[in-house]
Amino acid sequence: MARPRDLTDAGDRQAMEETEQLLNEGRYREVVERSTQKYLELIRRRPDILNPPPPLLFTSVFPQLGVRLELAEGEEPRLVWDKERFGMAEATTYFEFTLDQLVRASRTPPDSG
Repeated sequence: MARPRDLTDAGDRQAMEETEQLLNEGRYREVVERSTQKYLELIRRRPDILNPPPPLLFTSVFPQLGVRLELAEGEEPRLVWDKERFGMAEATTYFEFTLDQLVRASRTPPDSG
């Protein structure tokens, strides 16, 4: 499992450390908000993350646990909230997914096309 300290970008590391602290405090809605926003930032700066090679495809699917990622052709990616309350398992899933994607992005060069 990835940890925030595995991130090379100081801003990403700090954001995920703060999000992890919120998770430890039981502030699950905030964890989901911060994690999904951080993922949205990542795919805006690294759209290649959305098209991983086959071995990573399954681990790169955005969780559908109350927040959906909409990707419409020619439009900016956006988040759609289907519910307001989240439990620990959901918050942990969004946190770990985002952290894994950030670590993977930091270890792989952008796909030049």
